[in-house]
Order: sequence, then structure tokens, then C-alpha cells
Amino acid sequence: NISQIYRVRGDSASALKYLEQSLSIYREIGNKPGEGTALNNIGQIYQTQGNYTAALPLYEQHLIICRKIGNKAGEDCALNNIGNIHRVLGDYAAALAYLEQSLTIQREIGNRYGEGATLNSISLIYQLQGDYATALNYAEQSLVICRETGNRIGEGRTLHSLATIAYAKGDNTTALPLYEQTLIISREVSDKAGEGMTLNCISLIYQAQGDYTIALNYAEQSLTIQRQIGDRAGEDCALSNIGNIHRVLGDYAAALAYLEQSLTIQREIGNRYGEGATLNCISQVYQPQGDYATALTYLKQSLSIHQDLGNKAGEAITSWNIGMIYEEQGDLNKAEQYMHHAVEIAEEIRYPDLDEWHEALEELRAKLRDL
Repeated sequence: NISQIYRVRGDSASALKYLEQSLSIYREIGNKPGEGTALNNIGQIYQTQGNYTAALPLYEQHLIICRKIGNKAGEDCALNNIGNIHRVLGDYAAALAYLEQSLTIQREIGNRYGEGATLNSISLIYQLQGDYATALNYAEQSLVICRETGNRIGEGRTLHSLATIAYAKGDNTTALPLYEQTLIISREVSDKAGEGMTLNCISLIYQAQGDYTIALNYAEQSLTIQRQIGDRAGEDCALSNIGNIHRVLGDYAAALAYLEQSLTIQREIGNRYGEGATLNCISQVYQPQGDYATALTYLKQSLSIHQDLGNKAGEAITSWNIGMIYEEQGDLNKAEQYMHHAVEIAEEIRYPDLDEWHEALEELRAKLRDL
């Protein structure tokens, strides 16, 4: 109980100290349910800090204990946590396998509250792979259950997912009010992690609209919160966003400084999805300065990661950017190869820039025919 007070206050170090004492005592007296709970709580602190390699074995120990003592609710919790760690680490097949096991148990024991949260977690996996139709289906199911059960944190997180799906499809008119609803709920229920995450996403909307002053304000608010609560994953997202705003404004030194901080965190915590995106962004700092060799080096690292993860949208964007550099260098055949690949993927996932890419690809092919 003392550890939870410190955790709510954001004092993770003190919370961990008391939890480790608690874990030691439970093990001494042979209290398996208490041991499992302590392992889970320690894992959650490490997860919030972005220390996924420390969190994962704790959750796995929790799972073993719950299965030994027949604690189905605890088993469901452990499966869910393990699934979400695998999602962040980019192992989507493993993540889906664990989350589907969790969902099965939740439905067996009537845990509607947990079912709503898990449906949203599954939605996130499909979002990351660019399967927005399936992602939307899971998120809509999640929202219904969260509202039925009065799970306001879950409702906010699911509205966030719906907003992110709309944003990914280029529908900012739908995305912004959904993010604003999410922000209201996050503040009502003191969900600081959700608040920080949503502020960053609202920043992305304003950035897309060209309102960089407002975008930077939201991103900086997000960064402050993420650092306050020790959310390394959230911090890396905010740093990346701030870096991109400076890049668009032409302040390449500031952009690179923020993006490199983001990349360092992503590699520390194993955020491969974010790493792929940030490598792409760094390439866009070098490209407008005419350093095509360095830009291509970063882009090809990014492409490899996106392909490993099965991130179709990331693969399409990165392939397109590689093609654009080859076109600028005058290597039209290589440009056509990469841009054609990007368009093929964009058609598959219905990427918002598809029409614009079709037009640019046809113009490139016209140049090739004139050679």
C-alpha cells in the first residue's frame, strides 16, 4: 500500500524500494498470491519507465505463479501485460498471441472491464501494421464496453485509438475532436500518461495543418509531463515531434538534437517502431541540405526496420522517400523501383497520399520514356 502512494506521486524509486521489500517477505512466508501481485506491480513500474527488458521476466514469473495456483484473473492480467510488452518491442505475432489468450480468459470469467482494454490493445497492433479496418473494428468494440462498464481511463484510451486511426487515414477533421475528448477524460481521471500522449498527438494535427507555433506548444507540454512521470516511451515521442517541427521550420541543428535524443531513448528501451520512424525523420534533415548519401544511409536503416516489423505504412513512406532522393540525384531507374514499391503498398493499405503518389510516379515514368 505504501508503494502505491509513492507510485501515484510519481516517486518510482521509493515505490520500487517498498515493493521489493514486499516481494521478499511474500517469498519468505510462501505467500504465492502476494508474490505474484508484487512481481506484477514491480513490472508495471519498469514498463512505465520504458525498461521493457526488466518488466518482461517479472510478468512471466507472475504468469507462472497464477497458473500454478489457478488464479485466472491474475493469469489474464499477466498475459495482457506480456502481450503489450511484445507489442512495444515490435513482435506483433507474439503480442497478438498473448492478448488473444487474455481476451479468451476475460470472456470466460466475465471480466468486461478487462475485455474492453484488451480489445483496444489488439486494435493498436493492427494500427501499427497499417490494417486500419481491423483496428477500427476492435477499437469500436472496446469503446462500447468501456462505456458500459464505466471505465473512463479505458474510454479515453480507446477514443485516442479511434483518433489515431482517423489521423493515419488523413482525416484530421475527425481526429482532432476525438483527441480533445481524450484530453478532457485524461485530465478528469488524472491519467497523466494518457494526457501526455494525447497532447503530443494534438501537436501532430496542428503540425499537419501548418500551425507550428501551436504544435510546438502542445509538444512541449507533452514532453514536460512525460519527463515528470518518467515515461521514457512518451518522452521519446515528444522529442521526435519537437525535432520534426524544428526540421520543418528549417532549424536543422535543433531538429537533429531533438531527434538524436529520441533515437537514443528508442534504442535504450527497444522501441523498434519508433526507431524506424525517427531514422526516416533524421534523413529528412540531411536531404534538404544536399547530403544525399547520409540521408540514404538513414532511410535504408529505417526501411529494414519497417520491413522486419511488418509496418506497411512505414515501409511505404520510407520507400517513397528513398525514391525521391534517387530522382533528385538523377537515377530515375532506381527512383522508379522504390516509388513503384511504395505505391503498391499504399494501394494495399489505402494510404492517404496515394493519389498524389500515383501522379508523381506517372511523371517520373514520362521522364524515363523521354530518355
